[in-house]
Amino acid sequence: MKKLSTLTAIATFAATMIGVGLVAILTYTLIERLVNSHLQHEKAQALVIAKQAVVLPLWNYDEVYIQEVLNSFLDEKIDTIIAVRIISADQLHQYQAISKNYQEQTLRELVKQDEVDILSDTISYRGRNLGTIEVYYSTVQFSNAFRNLKGIIFIITVSMGIAVASGMTYLIRRWLTSPLFEIARGARNVGHGNYSIKFKTDYAGELNVVTKAFNDTLLAIQERDHKLLEQNTQLEELVDKRTKERDQEQLKSFQASRLASLGEMAGAIAHEINNPLTIIQGHSTLLKLSLQKLNSTELVHKAEKIHETSVRIAKIIKGLNAFSRDGANDPAELFKIETFVEDLTGLCSFRANEKKIALKFNFTNGDMVFANLTKLGQVLINLINNSIDAVEFLDEKWILINFVNEEQSTRITITDSGLGINENILDKIMNPFFTTKELGKGTGLGLSISHGIIFRQGGDFYYNTSSKNTQFVILLSNSTKRPRDQRDYDD
Repeated sequence: MKKLSTLTAIATFAATMIGVGLVAILTYTLIERLVNSHLQHEKAQALVIAKQAVVLPLWNYDEVYIQEVLNSFLDEKIDTIIAVRIISADQLHQYQAISKNYQEQTLRELVKQDEVDILSDTISYRGRNLGTIEVYYSTVQFSNAFRNLKGIIFIITVSMGIAVASGMTYLIRRWLTSPLFEIARGARNVGHGNYSIKFKTDYAGELNVVTKAFNDTLLAIQERDHKLLEQNTQLEELVDKRTKERDQEQLKSFQASRLASLGEMAGAIAHEINNPLTIIQGHSTLLKLSLQKLNSTELVHKAEKIHETSVRIAKIIKGLNAFSRDGANDPAELFKIETFVEDLTGLCSFRANEKKIALKFNFTNGDMVFANLTKLGQVLINLINNSIDAVEFLDEKWILINFVNEEQSTRITITDSGLGINENILDKIMNPFFTTKELGKGTGLGLSISHGIIFRQGGDFYYNTSSKNTQFVILLSNSTKRPRDQRDYDD
């Protein structure tokens, strides 16, 4: 306790003395500036008075009057002016007078003294140069007064320093040292992990601010610990969620890879079937011609059936070749809708007919759409297959695909006889792996991938909630100018 009080007193005294010293220095500097400023003003006034006194005698060139003016000027008991000298403009005449206190000295000797300043200026009257005046100005009085003032400032400064240091030492011993020890004890407890303590807040001045800040800090630490515990719980939940999402992404990647492999395999199978199918088509045509010569109507009819079936198979194979490829690197192109629909019909009509579902395409010949043909075909095949699965057990079974050219875009609507999608799941249908189909019948990737494909081509893909039946809408450009910039979307 004693050691801390002594150190505190020494530190306080040193700080106080430094402060008092700074105040003294500032005071001294200020007074010195004021004295110098006053001295310069007095010098200027003395020079002006001297010039005014001799200007008329010089103008009249009255040497006796000039000398009388100089002598009387020094006899006026202006102690600061000790000598005056006038040099005529032609440098031929000089007039001087020296104060009685300095008559034993010459002007040359006066110049050598440190406390004598020479003030010089030109004397002019009515635009004519009459000569030069030199006023020998003594700063002894100012120096003595300033020296005495410095002594007074020093005495006051020392007295103030002693008084302030004594008072500060007493106050610090009484109001600072003891409370600081109490705060130090509390801080040690906090250092050992005890955050539940409370510091007193009845101290004076800044110590009360310090203890209140300690209490606020301890409260903040307790709240932080509570939040950290909550954040750890949330972090664990987030990690579990991210892990599930990562697993889903891996499953999505695997599913996409598998679909790509199936597409490649379907393309290869279509290629292998297409060659013998061409032979069948050719021979069925020859067989039909041969049977016509034999006039066998029944055999001709069967030959026509063989030819029609082979043509149908050829259309299916053409559709497979068109839409089973990956097509991700294919550029978007402007193509006719009727050609696209012809390939699509050959690929989708067999399954629809098998389920006795009416599949119809409405479009205007000559209308164009700008898109990745392969990817758009895959989207429509997926949507048609979804519609087939949705309506196959309904009493009324139909699927309608409309292509409508608007001013800058083509609107494609895929509508089926279903009564729409439940509102409770509308915000989930575009999410990866969400499906309402029974186990083993759907992966939940179809709508998510379809949305990504259309979105990446600068189009829109959404479910129409205002339709009476189940309806999805695709918006694509009908020119090489896309409705919006192409997106980067992981399909």
